[in-house]
Amino acid sequence: MKNCTRNILLIFGFLLIFIFLFIPFRSTHIKYRVDSHSLAKYKITAHQSGYMFVFKYLKLKSNKISDPGTDQDSFFLNRNLFLIEMIIVIVLVAFDYFLFCVFLRKKKL
Repeated sequence: MKNCTRNILLIFGFLLIFIFLFIPFRSTHIKYRVDSHSLAKYKITAHQSGYMFVFKYLKLKSNKISDPGTDQDSFFLNRNLFLIEMIIVIVLVAFDYFLFCVFLRKKKL
């Protein structure tokens, strides 16, 4: 029984490590452009989302916001997606434990 539990925790432990190492993020990129003909200043906003290595995210998150009127990048953790991933793995751990380590072991005996 200990071997079964160890295998399940090993497999899902690696999944949890990957969830913590590659986190979901959302970012906002603001760029300012000046029209050469009219000298009007345009603000261009772009959004991006995806997964990023946690240390790169922390490095980009720690960058200070620059002066107003200059290009800016903001990074945010996508908490909802992060929590959903964590909950899915935790539910799968419990399901696999009861299915493979408890229920199927009792049928074998």
